[in-house]
Amino acid sequence: MTWKTEWKKWSNHKELPSELKKQMNNMTAREREDTFYKQLEFGTGGMRGELGAGPNRMNIYTVRKVTVGLAKYIECNGTEAKRRGVVIAYDSRHQSAEFALEAAKTLGMHGIKSYVFDELRPTSELSFAVRYLHAYAGIMITASHNPAEYNGYKVYGEDGAQLPPAAADVIVTHMNKIENGLLLEVKEERELMKQSLISYIGENMDEVYLDYVKGLQLNKCAVKANLHIVYTPLHGTGHRWCFKLAIQYGQQTDPDADRLGVAVKNNSGDYVLLTGNQTGALLLHYVLAQKQEKGLLADNSVMLKTVVTSELGRAIAEDYGVQTVDTLTGFKYIAEKIEEYKREETKIFQFGYEESYGYLIGDFARDKDAVQAAVIIAEAAAYHKQQGMTLYDGLIQLYETYGYYKEALTSFTLKGKDGAEQISRIVSQFREHPPAELAGTAVEKIEDYQSGKRINLLTAQQEVIDLLSSNVLKFWLQDGSWFAICPSGTEPKVKFYFGVKEVTQNRSEKRLEEIQSNVMGAVENMKYNKKSMRH
Repeated sequence: MTWKTEWKKWSNHKELPSELKKQMNNMTAREREDTFYKQLEFGTGGMRGELGAGPNRMNIYTVRKVTVGLAKYIECNGTEAKRRGVVIAYDSRHQSAEFALEAAKTLGMHGIKSYVFDELRPTSELSFAVRYLHAYAGIMITASHNPAEYNGYKVYGEDGAQLPPAAADVIVTHMNKIENGLLLEVKEERELMKQSLISYIGENMDEVYLDYVKGLQLNKCAVKANLHIVYTPLHGTGHRWCFKLAIQYGQQTDPDADRLGVAVKNNSGDYVLLTGNQTGALLLHYVLAQKQEKGLLADNSVMLKTVVTSELGRAIAEDYGVQTVDTLTGFKYIAEKIEEYKREETKIFQFGYEESYGYLIGDFARDKDAVQAAVIIAEAAAYHKQQGMTLYDGLIQLYETYGYYKEALTSFTLKGKDGAEQISRIVSQFREHPPAELAGTAVEKIEDYQSGKRINLLTAQQEVIDLLSSNVLKFWLQDGSWFAICPSGTEPKVKFYFGVKEVTQNRSEKRLEEIQSNVMGAVENMKYNKKSMRH
């Protein structure tokens, strides 16, 4: 079906809300094509897109369509799955509450019960509630850290983790069978409540969840330190669980309270915002040190991180006898490993994190949890203060002990059909014509997560990467530096990650700048179809 055919279908729909009609009337020809040329994609990360009219945008019709796909998936798993139902939560983005109700009303048409949170809640509590209520699935209405014009729809399985690829594919199959998403019917909220197909949940679940969070406390003495913390939820869901005071500085979360940013004072008394890698290193070291001191570290302990997360975490974990396992980007893969280890009783999970400010300490939730992280980083700050140190001092101590690991991220957005094609061309260039050297150092290994191969360019040896296929490339230099290329699965964006390790901070920063400049210079050349790198 061409975009013009789809445009006409929407234009002729008599029940189209007036706001969507207005948006359509104001679109340029190029905007019409970008908005109507395809269906907004649903994958293992869920569905995210700009708000607006059309099948390639987030609106009540795309929400209904994906929810019908989920309902059909649940129906295929029997009556008991329908009875267990779905937990639904939402964040503070535009239309989040409306989309949450639309999802519940759509599930009700299929006789599937919904537990809907009565106000905005963190993603982590949604994950917890699915497990606690023994629901069959969960829905979180959020676009996470995407720009303000976006909203999104994440689906969670009965284990409280985001759906694996196989389950997501089933939902997509059912979605593709829907001929006209504009004609999908929903039942009214009042009728569904009478039939007990919608139940609202709230404070009681909050209390249970917070009891689990409090159980993560590692050092009761540390909380007695005279420590002052300022917190801001940035208009997000974290306001119910942390301090209400918010001033210029403090800790910050994104709208659905699954990520945590921390600002600390440096030795000059100025506030600096820690990177996700730095906060993760501080949390990991504190958790492992406290558990080791209390004899709580088992021999088969494991720490999980993504392939683009700092190697500093691996060095810290190794020092405490804890194995590090890498996963693909996306916290669902960390959650998948946690479930695997618990089911097979092979390893004991101690900590999981990703460079994009996502952390998990206790596995009662199966997605990154800013509430857990806020509690433990506060405790770590109090502990350091008792030792006459700040968190910044603690970070410098880690660098002095393990080496000055530095990381950076560069990304750019190319919207629309043309942009998606350009991103694909850039990634293909690196895959088909990889660099032989960067910034004066030979490239030693290439990890292609799409083909599942790790190739040593110096010895010609190949290894299998035991992970699912993903369009990610990682290049390792002989000096241990690396960079990775990851097209985003939720935005029209491609990300370039960089990592180095040196013996001093100045050398580390200089080396990072050299590699980053070299790679991004090549990318700029590719954008204009110029010769990019030496091969």
